[in-house]
Amino acid sequence: MKAKELTEDEKYLQQLISQGEGLNLDFKFAISDSRKIARSIVAFANAKGGKLLIGVKDNGVVAGIRSDEEIYMIDTALLMFCKPHIETKQKVLNYLGKEVLEVKVSKQSGERLCTVKEENGRDMVYVRMKDSNQLVNRIWLRTWARKKSKKPAITKLNDSELIFLRLMSDMKMRSLDEISQKTKLKKRLVENFIIKFGVLDLIKINFTSAGVLYSHSDKFENFELENYKE
Repeated sequence: MKAKELTEDEKYLQQLISQGEGLNLDFKFAISDSRKIARSIVAFANAKGGKLLIGVKDNGVVAGIRSDEEIYMIDTALLMFCKPHIETKQKVLNYLGKEVLEVKVSKQSGERLCTVKEENGRDMVYVRMKDSNQLVNRIWLRTWARKKSKKPAITKLNDSELIFLRLMSDMKMRSLDEISQKTKLKKRLVENFIIKFGVLDLIKINFTSAGVLYSHSDKFENFELENYKE
């Protein structure tokens, strides 16, 4: 007996799901909290945009959505918890008798980051990194803001900057506290160096299970420190 040919929706979903979760794709089994889904929407908007598939488990198995409740909760998330306004397109796709809600999130095009209003009333910034949504810290925010203006050119490095960059020249990822301890530099000064050289794409900010860690970037490999001594 000839197998039933897949519909366009089914082919499209299979192709998407086969990619797995990543920078531009997130699976959600269901939506139980509008604020939680707002974090995912904001994270995509602050990165490169992306797609949410509601009714798909983390392992890629299609479970389907329960009702129109998911659509309502997406609308609530956008209206009550996300700002500024985020452009999305929603579509219900049929997959072997089950319905999956696809939410396409546009990249934020303005000069302002999107935020989520948390339970404490504060507006927090999330960004999609690899396959997770990260709550960013002050250093990331200051680096982002500085990158929006013209990048400074390096002329000469002072002694403190050389100490910092020499430590960061190895392959290790370190916390702000560890960098401060090893360099004997004040934390606020280290923070300023991370921002300055982060703007120049020499230092990376890594959000890990162990917390926020800092390391050198690939660009750093070709950076000749000794050429910039005062």
